[in-house]
Amino acid sequence: QKEDQKAASKCATTVMMATSAVSEVENEKGMAKKGYDLRFRKLGESDLVVPEICLGTMTFARQNTEEDGFMQMDYALERGVNFLDTAEMYPVPLFDGSRWGETEKVVGKWLKTVRREDIIVATKVAGAGRDMQYVRGGPRVNRDNIREAVHGSLERLGIDTIDLIQIHWPDRYVPLFGKREYDVAEEREAESIA
Repeated sequence: QKEDQKAASKCATTVMMATSAVSEVENEKGMAKKGYDLRFRKLGESDLVVPEICLGTMTFARQNTEEDGFMQMDYALERGVNFLDTAEMYPVPLFDGSRWGETEKVVGKWLKTVRREDIIVATKVAGAGRDMQYVRGGPRVNRDNIREAVHGSLERLGIDTIDLIQIHWPDRYVPLFGKREYDVAEEREAESIA
């Protein structure tokens, strides 16, 4: 019971609401388990149906151990939360980038313990705007970087397909990561993904 409380406490701090969903659909997949009543939604114009709650994994492999991560993912799945959010740049905080991609590796190891078709995996491509020269020489959101990021994520996750790929933040300049004021000196040209 103590382990369950520990997992519940950690899980509660990393579960986030899936905000991109737009239209509610029936729980056709029957994923709600053990009396937990989750609502599912169709994601945008796609055929992807996701629960309203998504488990964020950004602390796995830094603030949470692999064992903690497994416990949290098990805990979430037992309650019908089969939607995992990760990113190529996790875990955070980044520091020097020496753990870049380690969260996806933890998620990938856990995916080997469950039926892949029961899990929705979302990950994100890093963009410009942070001092991350250790990532593809400084990531930009363009065709080549997206392709390289996706292949890297697929390898770290140990899967053939990613259910939802997102751009972590825009390629154009916007004040991010604690900056509140727009700084014209920081402007840069956005790159085309076409």
